[in-house]
Amino acid sequence: MNTYYIARVEFTTVIDTKAGGTKEKKNKVQYLVDAMSCTEAEGKVMENLKDSVSDYEIKGIAQSKIIEIFE
Repeated sequence: MNTYYIARVEFTTVIDTKAGGTKEKKNKVQYLVDAMSCTEAEGKVMENLKDSVSDYEIKGIAQSKIIEIFE
């Protein structure tokens, strides 16, 4: 039986303002990860985001209540 985890990730991008300066914009997203443990789920997220052009921070990983995915 598979175990699924919800990974909460916050991406930070720097955007130009109309005044000519810059500011940080933060976007929060969630990923559903198929893994055997929380540590494995974190590793999978890091592996998939290693080429990301935006900075990111994993804010949390928790076991999901999802028990099965139908394909």
